[in-house]
Amino acid sequence: RKVQVFLAGGGNMTLADDTPDNRLVGSINASFAKKHVKQAGFRLMHEDLGGSNARKVVIDCTTGQFNIKTIARLGAG
Repeated sequence: RKVQVFLAGGGNMTLADDTPDNRLVGSINASFAKKHVKQAGFRLMHEDLGGSNARKVVIDCTTGQFNIKTIARLGAG
């Protein structure tokens, strides 16, 4: 079987929207994940990364179907 990689997350939930990306945990995590997926030689099939919202991911491992729902950051207008 071939490994299929789907990345979701990396939302910047903790600091103001005008904070530089290199100080945002979500951005740092997303960059790390993409870099290591590539280094491992895996094919990235789909990504839903970054922004200021959280995500809820539901995966059906028998079919490979997935659903990513965006969840607004607390206190977002």
